[in-house]
Amino acid sequence: MSLLVTGDRNSPLTAGIDSRRLETIEGGMDVKSARRSGRGIFRTVALAGVAVAILGFGADSASAVRPKVVKATKFNGIKKIAKLNVQGAYYTDLSFRAVSRKLGQPGRVKANYETCTSYYYGSGLTLLFTTFGTYNSCRDKYLQFATVWKRSWRVKVGHRTYRVGMPIRQTPGRKKYSPGFGYRVASMPFVGGRSGTVFLRFNKRNRVSSIYLFIGGAGD
Repeated sequence: MSLLVTGDRNSPLTAGIDSRRLETIEGGMDVKSARRSGRGIFRTVALAGVAVAILGFGADSASAVRPKVVKATKFNGIKKIAKLNVQGAYYTDLSFRAVSRKLGQPGRVKANYETCTSYYYGSGLTLLFTTFGTYNSCRDKYLQFATVWKRSWRVKVGHRTYRVGMPIRQTPGRKKYSPGFGYRVASMPFVGGRSGTVFLRFNKRNRVSSIYLFIGGAGD
């Protein structure tokens, strides 16, 4: 995969930047050189094996993430996010590389020692990839969480459908609050117990502001 790394502080995305000002990096974050030009300096910094990078992929291809539907069960986990099959996370390749191939390149990626977060701004979708215990490049991390935050998404849990912007009175059913996640409306068996999978977050107007999804592709 070819990644575009930009140091333009005025535009974290690469949209509108002359292609001659971009350094193409092969194979992720292991970069030993940077190109200097009269119009800007582009660099990747590695500090004791802990890298913090903002990786821009050019124009946001997220508008191509379709259909904007999440399918989940009430008690057995999430089945699908757009055209990405999630059901049976332990048997499905949910690595950063595989997911990016399936959904398209994100508009932006933020990476640090533990996580890589893909931002699909055009679709209102955020994906968080991680591994536990060791440092790996983004391509070796696995999908753990997702968030949808635009009204165009429909999150189907059984026969019920949830949307961003929906008032709390239209979200029937008993909802258990989980600190840091939101109000749980679905769960699945996980690591000897149960884990919430679909969480609703509400704003001050008591409307759904985002829907948080636990995938568990990297484990607990």
